[in-house]
Amino acid sequence: MDLVAQIIGIIAMVVAVSSYQVKSQKGIVSVLIISTSLWTLHYFMKGLYVGSLLNLMCAVRSVIYSKRSTCKWAASVIWIYVFTALSLVIYALQFTLFGEEATLGNLALQFLPLIGVFATSIGFRAKTGFGVRASQLISGPVWFIYNLIGNSIGGVVTEIIATLSVIIGIIRHDIKDLKKKSEK
Repeated sequence: MDLVAQIIGIIAMVVAVSSYQVKSQKGIVSVLIISTSLWTLHYFMKGLYVGSLLNLMCAVRSVIYSKRSTCKWAASVIWIYVFTALSLVIYALQFTLFGEEATLGNLALQFLPLIGVFATSIGFRAKTGFGVRASQLISGPVWFIYNLIGNSIGGVVTEIIATLSVIIGIIRHDIKDLKKKSEK
């Protein structure tokens, strides 16, 4: 079972990393919907339920955010609060429904992905690809630690590659665009 979970994590990694080379916000979010769906399955199979449920929520968040330009309800700022509240409920479930002991270490470990989700919930509302990419510079390191401790090979490698990919995307798209604007 762990081997299958690791393979799914590696596939999710390939999809996630490729998303940061897409120029538009909508394109990035569309590719991330596929990736987060795979991560949901990966974390569930590894028994990392907070990570699994947060990724499921993030897939839904990505669908809603991708409709912002065509649906007024999807553009509402209320979604940040909805996803923040859902994240906190998911966090609490780890220590109630899933029965994990609420030690200081477990409380801290399970809170790490929430920080990542909070950052991307705000970043994905950005109107530019830069806003999405910048949020990953916060999200990546906390997910890296979660994945390292949770023994998610695909997750660890993803966060290393994704952070490098985000930096390359910022250089290729955002810094280049700033230079063009300043030359005008």
